Parts: sequence; structure tokens; C-alpha cells
Amino acid sequence: MKVSVIMPAFNAERYLEAAAASVIAQTLGDWELVIVDDGSSDGTPEIADGLARRDTRVRVLHQDNRGVSSARNAGLRASSPSAPYVLFFDADDLLKPECLEVLAGTLDAHPEAVAACGFALRVESDGSWTEQIEGVRWGISRGRLVRWPDEAPITLAVLAVSNPLLPGFVLIRRDSIRTEEPFDPDVPYGEDWLFWLRLSRSGALVSVPRILLGYRRHGQNASVRADVACWRRHAWAQMRSLPGLTPEEERLVRLGEKFGARHDFYANLYRTRAALRQGRVQEAWRAFVRALRHRHGIGGGRPGERS
Repeated sequence: MKVSVIMPAFNAERYLEAAAASVIAQTLGDWELVIVDDGSSDGTPEIADGLARRDTRVRVLHQDNRGVSSARNAGLRASSPSAPYVLFFDADDLLKPECLEVLAGTLDAHPEAVAACGFALRVESDGSWTEQIEGVRWGISRGRLVRWPDEAPITLAVLAVSNPLLPGFVLIRRDSIRTEEPFDPDVPYGEDWLFWLRLSRSGALVSVPRILLGYRRHGQNASVRADVACWRRHAWAQMRSLPGLTPEEERLVRLGEKFGARHDFYANLYRTRAALRQGRVQEAWRAFVRALRHRHGIGGGRPGERS
């Protein structure tokens, strides 16, 4: 067994079949899929059980509704410990057929890395794949906020500023997960960001500049429903409280919080341009308004200039 794919599913009947099919279609066939039905009240349990009957590589856990973090943790505990790599994959997303093969090959070639990550495209309601999600990454270099190269590893210098990662395009080395509950059930939003932060303290996440995931954005996405400013403040507070921070890590966390508004301003300008290129005028306007809200907090200068 090469890869354990952990899929939390709550009322996911609309997307579950397609998400599972994208795992089954992987060019790397040495995987297991652990679907965790998190107390769904729709047809999710029946669909998941049907998938398990049709493919012995699929297993299903049923639990009371406890949230996505609890479901991911339960799936990890139930997965095969012999699989060296783990992917946490949401039930409404889609994997490119080569995703597992590319990321596993990258980790095989980089034994020092704790994870390998790619990029994602947005999937529209009609199934079309459109603009890149988080197409521009930002990080801290020499005390400045700079555009992070696509091929550069993701480190605390990036994650202290924002979370550019989606679980479905990050393949993790199992032995770098030091706890049975890597996702904090008490954190309602941004739980994955805190996990990446802790993971990055053990090593770098190698970046593969390829589209490997399709991300569906809809009204039930946690990132859509969240008070983003609130959970970002919570994330930075959690960062500051991480045990055993080195002086350099403390410096990066302070700068990440300082540059947060600046990052949000330029990230929303990027989203404005991307939406306009796709002809989505209302979405472009919303992104532009969000950029203006952050404008007052960025101070002088542009990314790459000292602040």
C-alpha cells in the first residue's frame, strides 16, 4: 500500500461519487480510500457503502456528526499504517488522474521533505475547470513580503503569512505526522492551516508547479462561510503559542501577522483580475471591494519593498 486517501464526507451526496471516481481513476493504483461519513442526513452513507462494495480498496466509517477535523482524525487512525503517504481529500473536490503518482514520485525523490504539494483549478457548477486557486503565493524573505516562486518549497516563511494550500493537493509523509489527532476539533475554521504550520516545523513541503486538484467553490465551503479575519487572528494567536519556537520562527510569525493585511490586499487584486478575465463581473467586484477593505492596513510600499 502506497497512499492512504482520507475523505471526510458530510451531506456530500451531490459530489461524493465524482470525488471517489477521481481517486479510482488514479494512474497510481496502490492506494486505499477511507471515507468517513460524519453523521450525514442525506444519501451520503448509502453512496459510500455502495462504493465500498464495488471496490475493495474503499472502506467506510460511520460516526456521529463531530466536524471535519474529527472525521479526518478518525480516518487517519483507521488507515493502513503500512502506507507511507497520506492525502486528506474533501468529498466535493476532484483529483487529476496523475495526482497521486506525481506527488508520491516527488516524495520518493525528496526523502528530506515532509510533504509534496501542487496547485488547483476552480471547478464550476457545470463541471468546467477555470482559474487557478491561490495562483500567486507570498512569503517572507529578508524581512520583506515577496512573491514566492511556484517551484520553491513551502516553509514557515510562507505559512506565517497565509494558507495557500488545499488538503487535496498535499501528499504527506506519514511518519511526519506526530500525533493521532493532527487536526484540532476545537478549531472551527483554518484547522488545516494550523496543521500545515506544525508540519512545516519538521521540514519543507516540496512544491510541484502542476495543476493536480479541482476545487469546487460553493455555499457550503468552510472558507465561504467563515469569518476569515476572525480565524486568521486565531491562527496567528495559535502560532505564537506553539511550544519551543526558535527566535527565527518567532520573527517569521510576527512578520506574517504584520504583513497579513498587505497580503490580503494584493491577493484580492489578483482575484479581481482573474475573475474579470473569466467574465465574472460580480465576483470581480466583490474581490475588489475586499481589496479596498484591506488597503488601509498595508502601510506604504509594495510587496518586495521593506516595511
